Amino acid sequence: MSRGGEWTWTAGTASLAGMLFSDAPLRVRAPHAAVDVHPDDALLLLPDRETTVVAPRGAIIVALWIPWSDLAESSPQAPGIALPGTSLTAGVRAFIGSLVEQKPVGNPPADPFISRVATRMVRAVLHEATSPQFPTADRM
Repeated sequence: MSRGGEWTWTAGTASLAGMLFSDAPLRVRAPHAAVDVHPDDALLLLPDRETTVVAPRGAIIVALWIPWSDLAESSPQAPGIALPGTSLTAGVRAFIGSLVEQKPVGNPPADPFISRVATRMVRAVLHEATSPQFPTADRM
């Protein structure tokens, strides 16, 4: 995303959730609040929340798209959009980064095994973010 670039995730347009990772700070706006997302954090886009992402200094963003139906059961309480950088979020970032960096043979994200692993990793991040034993994310 270019310096000062802006992109809006429109609510209700897809039954997907997105987990985004950036190499630079982002400013994220939702209807009732705004938060800063640091490079170590993950950004969660939910299908029912319009969210605008701004890259004040520019950023490289990698996104993982998961069907919301695969996540909703395991996360009855949706966390905030800024998920704190933890070992789990770092693991998802590393996993997705390794897929992006590989020279693809076919379509790796469509591989059922990779999809299941990615979904389970995102579920773990959501569980951690909503669990009372862990520090909470900024909630919107």
